[in-house]
Amino acid sequence: MTPSETSNSTELATGELISRVRAGRIELFEELIRRYQPDVLRVVCAMLYDRNATEELVQNVFVSAYLHLDGFDESRDFGPWIRTIARNGVREHLRKASRYTHRLQAYADVLETRMCDNERASE
Repeated sequence: MTPSETSNSTELATGELISRVRAGRIELFEELIRRYQPDVLRVVCAMLYDRNATEELVQNVFVSAYLHLDGFDESRDFGPWIRTIARNGVREHLRKASRYTHRLQAYADVLETRMCDNERASE
């Protein structure tokens, strides 16, 4: 993006930016990221206390928003829409982490049982 395009994009209303991104000016999505990344970061940080996962989730939120941009109603405010995507992303991450933790605990229980069985058998 040239400096004049960058300054012009910062002056555009969010709805106009979205319209132009939908029309193929995908480089303008960068301006949406600049505008809304602090909000998304606050949502994710408030729900998740893992810096690495937070950074990854913030990126995923914007990828998801871009992929679903056609479903966004331009008459509405973009902020609540993208924050909802962020909250849903964190919830999904936490569900997956919980399932992983439960599977890991079940595996640990099986190993512990087997070790106890082996100890009894060797007595």
